[in-house]
Amino acid sequence: MKRLHEEDINKPEWFNHVWKLENVHRYDAVRLREFLQFTRIYGAQGRILDVGAGWWGFAQYGVHHGYPGKFTALDFSEEARRRTLDIVPTLDYQIGDALNLPFADESFHLVGSGELIEHMEHPEALVAEMARVCRRGGQLVISTLDDTCEAAQAHGDYPEHLWSFTPDELLAYFKPYGNPSYKTVGHYHMVYCRKA
Repeated sequence: MKRLHEEDINKPEWFNHVWKLENVHRYDAVRLREFLQFTRIYGAQGRILDVGAGWWGFAQYGVHHGYPGKFTALDFSEEARRRTLDIVPTLDYQIGDALNLPFADESFHLVGSGELIEHMEHPEALVAEMARVCRRGGQLVISTLDDTCEAAQAHGDYPEHLWSFTPDELLAYFKPYGNPSYKTVGHYHMVYCRKA
């Protein structure tokens, strides 16, 4: 993995500022549906956790579009929570730390995280904490920007991104927890792992 920035600006204050400035609500529906494909397996009783949900996360999309399951979103940004709940007030959206999730071991059928791993000083700790709260036989899913794609190159620098990953590096984080698989979805790397 390649370090992109030495300074870690990934703090609640930064993202509260970012979400206040963002004035267009949009979903990247193709990527979000990749997370939500597993909700049909678990049905209405499935417990689903979106770690680092921000504003536009897959839990928000799932509730907004009537996917089955009991959705929980977690982020450290109060502004992201406020803006999300303006759109989907029934979503269980909690403020918390992605590296110290406030849930018991094996609480969720599906644990996902969209575009968070590249922000984490210790990406392996994020994956370990996600795996801790995922049930055996449950599904772990992450996405992260493929910074080699044309859209990312056109956008330019993301000052909050600490890391760039290859597919093999991402897969290695999940191997202790099952047999992960990888695919590219739009501008994103995606890793799927059924927890052993």
